[in-house]
Amino acid sequence: MQFYRKYSLLYTDSVFVSCCPLIIISLSFFLILCFTVPAIAYVQDEDRIVNSFIQYVIGRDQRRAERTIDGMVAPSRIDPTTLVLDVARNWDELSTESKEKLSKNIKIGSWRDGKRTVVASDIGFCTDYVNPKSDAVMDSQNFRVIYKTSGSHAATNAYVQSVLVAAEKSWSTVVASMGFPVPRYTSESKIWIYLCNLTTETDGILGIAWPEELYNDDTAKGHIELDNNYTEIPPSYGITPSEFVKITMSHEFFHIVQFGVNYMAPSTWIMEATATWAEEEVYPEINDYLVYLDERFDYIGTSIDEILEGQTLQYGSGLFFRYITERVTGRDFMRVLWNGIKSECAAPSPPSWCDDSVVEFPLIDEKLALYSKTFRAVYRDFNIANLLKDYVDGGSSDFPDMFTSFIYSQSSGSLDHAAAKFYSFSYTCSTAFPQDFTVNFTGATGMEWEVSVIQSADDEETSIYNISTADNGSFTSNSFCEQYTKARIIVNNGSMDKNDKSFTLSVNVTHKIYTGHSSSFLEGWNLISFPYIPVYKSLRTNFGAADFQSVLFNSGAYSISDDITGYTPGKALWVWFESPATVLIYGSVSSEDEVELEAGWNLVSVPFNQSAEWNSLIKVIDGSFIYQLGSTYSAVCLEPYLYRYRNDIEEPTFEGPIGVADGFTMNQTQGYAVKALKSCRLRFP
Repeated sequence: MQFYRKYSLLYTDSVFVSCCPLIIISLSFFLILCFTVPAIAYVQDEDRIVNSFIQYVIGRDQRRAERTIDGMVAPSRIDPTTLVLDVARNWDELSTESKEKLSKNIKIGSWRDGKRTVVASDIGFCTDYVNPKSDAVMDSQNFRVIYKTSGSHAATNAYVQSVLVAAEKSWSTVVASMGFPVPRYTSESKIWIYLCNLTTETDGILGIAWPEELYNDDTAKGHIELDNNYTEIPPSYGITPSEFVKITMSHEFFHIVQFGVNYMAPSTWIMEATATWAEEEVYPEINDYLVYLDERFDYIGTSIDEILEGQTLQYGSGLFFRYITERVTGRDFMRVLWNGIKSECAAPSPPSWCDDSVVEFPLIDEKLALYSKTFRAVYRDFNIANLLKDYVDGGSSDFPDMFTSFIYSQSSGSLDHAAAKFYSFSYTCSTAFPQDFTVNFTGATGMEWEVSVIQSADDEETSIYNISTADNGSFTSNSFCEQYTKARIIVNNGSMDKNDKSFTLSVNVTHKIYTGHSSSFLEGWNLISFPYIPVYKSLRTNFGAADFQSVLFNSGAYSISDDITGYTPGKALWVWFESPATVLIYGSVSSEDEVELEAGWNLVSVPFNQSAEWNSLIKVIDGSFIYQLGSTYSAVCLEPYLYRYRNDIEEPTFEGPIGVADGFTMNQTQGYAVKALKSCRLRFP
């Protein structure tokens, strides 16, 4: 069973099961309580809003009543986030009758002196058990812990000190080091932290950030509630009680910081995803965020901002911000992003995303532009990183593999915004000769599709190619089987708001037919031609010989190289053989009949696998004019003489000039020299 931890774990028979992580009653629960923006769109469904909330609360009370002696309760998959969110947003628009039904459990005060109070009662969290006036208090520079010294809610002094250490470490990282604004204090110029037997009393919640007062500048102050020991968690879970203190404290403190930036505008998604991101910044050695990736990857075809009832997707989506700050921008991006939420949503005409029901993708795109990036491209590269585990923690055994669907020849589907599908393709190569691997993509028009093709070999050598398109595109690799034997393909809907868009993906390997020509060469330098389109990029591999050195002649200059990438038939090259050799030259048949010439000396050959006469049937092409080789007009472009290199004589040298009337036959595996007076082309019959 995959265990999910965070601030809404339920436990039964000493085994944890996912209920409604952090958002159950963590920050999202209480943060949502403070939203007072009228949302008339929900009012027509008032009965559902009220009845669903009451059902959740009643169901919770029933589970408490059924608690067994050992404190274990039955798990629940109810997700109250949307229920509380509906109530909070619509409070001012609800009927008096509905408010009366809900007021036992939740109440939002009226504006008074520039602030508004949030009251939640009969829920049973730490403030019901711990009293700052009568219980123990321990302070650090920025925090005050209120706790009991006896009873089921008691905490030891050592434990309280560990909470304060974690709190100050969170402050130091987020505020002092990263530059986030100082949050509003609860009281006594300190942020208060209440400790109680939270995990048991709330059926599995580990931590809470609770806003207490909402201000008319869209900021809020709040307190934090943590468990008094975290000993309910079995050791087999893999996180120690002291580690739970650290990750829970860092997560909840970031929510308090968010309150002080802007409690009104942020979506639940960005609050939870960035708070999960913050855990890793404060305590990178714990890697708690990895536990959410299994489920996030299982739902990779679901938009990264999606929140599903009973799932932990919003926490797993914190990986998106992990990618941005690790691989794109550095962690200052997070401060820039939240500063944007504060400043832009305070403008006289705030953007549309300054609504807690709208995701801040436009803002993310705007801030990525400061780093010369776009949301679309970063989302594409994020998924490549997910597949290749290109993260600091990518080598961890807890970092899951991305599931890919095998594609044989064609697949189709649809994607919502900021969602992706992953495919894998492999091919049984019957030969080591390269084949053409082609990917064709057709998608709904007017979109922002991103298709990534990742070729790989058994030794995990990879090659990445991206297709960016509004509707369709293709990619062809001519080195399949030679370098690569498998491919993975990612289809991304890179848009920020376009949903249910269809696409079709097809793949194909073209079996290329190769032929060969046996040629013998003498010891020493040989000026040779390659009468085919080469099979391999390495001349040495094409010749199947190791005891030679090749020199290429391009643009009037020589270079020692074995790389013939981009070689086209019709060119010639120098090859040194240590001893006489017979090689079988392989390649695909060339249909080329022209050779490009530059002003000056050129090393040329017949551009196909046949011999050719050096005579007037060869054409000289000068722009749009075509002349016979040897004519008066062609002489303006090319001297009509051929020079053959002879290494079968005592002192190897060029033989020539050879004229068009000399009856000379050019061998298709030998190179020759000609002198052009300007750029032109030779066309062989």
